[in-house]
Amino acid sequence: MTNVRVGSVVFNGGAGQDGFYIRALKGLGGVGVRSDSVPRPQAHGEFDVPVFRTARVVSMEGPCISGSAEVMQHREDMFTAILSEGQSGQVVFDMPGGPRWGMARLADTPEFDPEIWGQRSQYLIQFKFANPRLFGSSKSFASGESAYHYGNFPATPVFTVSGTMSGYTINGPGGKKFTVTAAVTAGNPHTIDMATGLLTVGGVTVFGAVSRADTWAIAGGAQVVNTLVPLTGSGTLAAKVTDTFL
Repeated sequence: MTNVRVGSVVFNGGAGQDGFYIRALKGLGGVGVRSDSVPRPQAHGEFDVPVFRTARVVSMEGPCISGSAEVMQHREDMFTAILSEGQSGQVVFDMPGGPRWGMARLADTPEFDPEIWGQRSQYLIQFKFANPRLFGSSKSFASGESAYHYGNFPATPVFTVSGTMSGYTINGPGGKKFTVTAAVTAGNPHTIDMATGLLTVGGVTVFGAVSRADTWAIAGGAQVVNTLVPLTGSGTLAAKVTDTFL
C-alpha cells in the first residue's frame, strides 16, 4: 500500500470512509527513453547514439469521501490548490520500503467531480517530474569509508569539507580527482555537489578555485571510497549520499 503526500494533502492507499483514497496510481514503475535517430549513409542501420530517460509522469485517481457538504467543499478547495501557481513542489510516495520523493509540477488540469453530493467525489491528478529520478533516505560517510546507497540508479554525492587547509584534493573512483586551490577556514566549510561540479561556500558559488573538476556517481549496489588529501593543514570530509531510484 502506497500513500502519496503533496503539501498538506494526503492520498491514502487502499479503501476507507473519510478522505482521499487511491484507486489507481500509474507512473512509478518505469520511465520512457529518448534518443536521436541518425541513419548510416550507404550502410545498414543507424549510428549508435546515447539513450536518455524522459520526464516521469505520474497519474493518480480515486474517490474523495466526506461526511458533509462543507467538508467536501473544503477538500475540493485543498485539491484544486495543489501546485496551483504552476510552481514545482515535493511529491512524497510512502512506499513499503520507505519514502521516496521527487520534485514535480502539474501535468494537466486536475479533475474533481461530485458523484454523490456532499459525500463522494472522484478525482484525477497528474504530476510531471522533469527529473525522473526519485530519492529516498540519505547517509553520510567519512573520508576512507565505503559509500553506498540502496537505490537502483547512480547517486551523486554531496561533499562537505571542513577544517583549516590551504587547499585539498578529493580522490574518487578510477583515478578521478576534485582539486580545490581555495583555502578552507574554520567555520566556513566547502560544499561540492557532484551532480553539478560546483563549489559553494556559505551558499555562494565560488569560481576560479578548482584546478581539476572530475565528477562521479555511485551506482546502485556499488561501494565507492572517497578520500580527502589536504595540501597543507588538516580537515574532514563528509560524503552525503541519497538513495536514488528510477
